Amino acid sequence: MRKLLDNSTRRRLAILEQLNDSSSWISSSELAEKNNASLRTINSDVQFLKENWYPNIIIETSKKNGVRLSTPPSSHAQIIYHDIVKNSEAFILLEKIFFDPTINLEDWEERVYISQSSLHRLAGQISRAIRKYELVLDKRPLHIANIHEIHVRYFFTSYFNEIYFIHSWPFDFNRQKIIALAGSIFDHFFESSKGHHDDMLLIYLMPTE
Repeated sequence: MRKLLDNSTRRRLAILEQLNDSSSWISSSELAEKNNASLRTINSDVQFLKENWYPNIIIETSKKNGVRLSTPPSSHAQIIYHDIVKNSEAFILLEKIFFDPTINLEDWEERVYISQSSLHRLAGQISRAIRKYELVLDKRPLHIANIHEIHVRYFFTSYFNEIYFIHSWPFDFNRQKIIALAGSIFDHFFESSKGHHDDMLLIYLMPTE
């Protein structure tokens, strides 16, 4: 899913995760080496994270020690990741074509306020990212396809799990009633965990046409 993000966003997320995984200071040169970027780019990315995600995360910088992440107990770096991906153009377009797979590529311009050139760029970006799922992006109308529908369902299960996690429910039907019904069915026929219930629920209830 991360391949749907632009290079700058992926690098900033990687920096955030590296800081989050470290219990001590990390030098800017080490971050530059890990992310195959210049010191100037790393410093710019760190400043971007500091300015855009305070007070959810607190990043300390020191000329002597480098960079350190101090996350408040009430927050977590994962929250930032979900917020970033939910607001990326590629993820926004992907979700919209899931809910309305009947619109041609060129007709999305006014609906998502993205230029034609940007739409074609995003379509190419999505096409490359979904190849690993053995999926293709058809443009007239714009939708994700595979000869086996289950592949599409698995892909969107991963998508919605990653974007909404456990905090939101983007569908019109009642979540608790559906989960309760699905749980009863799976308990009757299979031995599976609660997490597996939720995944299978999404796979089999998602409309793909």
